[in-house]
Formats: sequence, C-alpha cells, structure tokens
Amino acid sequence: MKQYLDLIQYTLENGDYQINERTQEGCTGVTGTTLKWDLRKTYPAVTTKELFYKSAFGETIGFLQGKTNAADFRALGSKVWDQNANETPAWLANAFRKGEDDLGPIYGNQWRNWPAFKMQDDRISAHGDELLRQAKIDNQLLKEGWQVVASDHTDEHNVWFKSIDQVKEVLTKIIKTPSDRRILFHGWNPAMIDQMALPPCHLLYQFIPKIGVRNGQPYRELDLVVYIRSWDLFLGAPFNMAATAMMLHLFALLTGFRARHLTIQGGDVHIYDKHMDAVNQQLQREPLESPRLYIDAGVRAFSTYATDEENIEGALTAINNLKTSDFVLMDYKHHEKISAPMAK
Repeated sequence: MKQYLDLIQYTLENGDYQINERTQEGCTGVTGTTLKWDLRKTYPAVTTKELFYKSAFGETIGFLQGKTNAADFRALGSKVWDQNANETPAWLANAFRKGEDDLGPIYGNQWRNWPAFKMQDDRISAHGDELLRQAKIDNQLLKEGWQVVASDHTDEHNVWFKSIDQVKEVLTKIIKTPSDRRILFHGWNPAMIDQMALPPCHLLYQFIPKIGVRNGQPYRELDLVVYIRSWDLFLGAPFNMAATAMMLHLFALLTGFRARHLTIQGGDVHIYDKHMDAVNQQLQREPLESPRLYIDAGVRAFSTYATDEENIEGALTAINNLKTSDFVLMDYKHHEKISAPMAK
C-alpha cells in the first residue's frame, strides 16, 4: 500500500487547485498517474484505514450482472449508489430518471447490454452487384444477431440494432483467442451519458493474457489494465483497487489463468478539500501486511475437460449467480476506520 500513500503525498505536494464544475467543491489534483501490483504477491486492500470490502465487492458484482438500480446494489450489500440515485439534485431533475433508486444505464448496462446501432443501405432501386453486396451484408448481420428495427422515410436505409454483452465477448476472447489485443470492455457511451445518474469514472478495462514458458515451466497468466478518468483518492481509490483486483482474480478463475499484474491508470486524480484531514491522518499510519482473497469453491472454475463453449457459458452463469459472500479477504488487518463525506 506504500505506493498508494506515496500517490496521496505526491498529489498534496504537486497538485493544482481547482473548483470542480459538477460538485462545486475545491480539490487538489494531478494528471496521469499509474499504480501497479503483482497479485501473485500481494492484494491491494488499504490497511491504513478500514476498507469495507464487502461493499466494494457487492458493487462490482452488481456491475457484472448488469444492475442499474440502487436497491439491487443494496441487496448485494453495497449502499454506495443511494446518494447518487436519490439525493443528487441534477439527477432528481433529470427527465430520464424513472423513479426512486433508478440510476439509468450506468456501468453494468453498458458492460452487459451495450445498445449498438448500424445504418445500412437498402435501396429498393439497387440491382446487379450492388444488390448482391447488400444481400451479403444483410445475411452477415443476421448471423451476428442484428435485427432491423426501423427504416428511414425514403426506404433507402435500414436501422439495425444489437445488444452487445461485452463481458461475454471478453470471456470468449480470453478463452478462444488469448493473443488478441482487443480484449476489453468499455463503459463510456456518449449517446447515453445524459441518461445516467453518474457517468462512468472507471470506464475502460483491458485484459491481457500471457502464455509461455518461464524457467522451464509453462505459465498462463492474466493481466488487467484499468483506466479511470476521474479518481477520488480518499473514497474512490480504495474501492477501485480492491474491486478491480477481485475482478482480475475472478476472470482468471473463470478462464483458466492465474491473476498477475493489475495496473490502474488515473486521468484526473484528486483529493477534495473535505478529505484533507482524513488523508493526512492516513499518512501518519504505517501500512500493515496485505490480505489474501478467497473465492468460494462453489464458484465454477474453468475446466480443461469442457469445450470452449461450455466454459464460456459456465463463466457467464457463474457471474450471474455471484453473491457477495463468495469473496472474503483472509487475514485482513487494518487500522480503525476514517470517515469522510462523499462529494455530491
């Protein structure tokens, strides 16, 4: 945890001061940071204060299951979305809000049900090679699960729709094509930002499998790089570090790999004025030994005896059935909690 505390100290000493437009609160921030851990040797759980890791894990499970309602997160043991759902003035006044506890199409909706559209030529006057080309495209789209949902007023174009499960695509590529450099899911959908209670902060997850031989021994290891556009160092960072490490361990278990390097890259990395006393209190404390993550044996693991398709479907079923109680940080020792309010 020393590198996390070092980042706090660096931000305090080198950060620029500004008033955030959304929250109207003062903060000190730096730009473009990187933290990296080897999960074979450590687990990035903050020990200089109590981390309510069950809440962080419950939130992540909710995202992976496509949840978009604060009540669903509460059922998973995480109350972190209550304020954003029911107390933020801008969201309460948003016409897209459906009612109490609604969050709009946040993280999980984009991860599991990204709404994709294509505008495809379908001119009724087409003939010859052009007509054959269009028919070939239409057949390809149909095979890939696309459906025509509308036509423009001239009948020259069809609008095709498909809901994309990015988590399934990631699992599929890790299992089937591990050398692929496009194994990622994304949460930043520009067309839907105005429909969300809060736009995604941790918006890009890239999984990078590594297969080879080291010191005469074969290895299959999985890395994860996460990009966070807006990173609250006191409240957000401890949650993000613990949650993304849990996710990397989980995806490794489900795809037949060993979790290795977790890298978190921060864009706008900041400390709010209201958290200054809390972070300074943390800096006075010595980090304790890191814990170990235990995943319940009931969570289905990758099987070398199953087909790729069986492992993919098994992984998705496992994710959809996850419970917060499936994850425990063993030997988690920490200093006493430090409370601070969340920026609105």
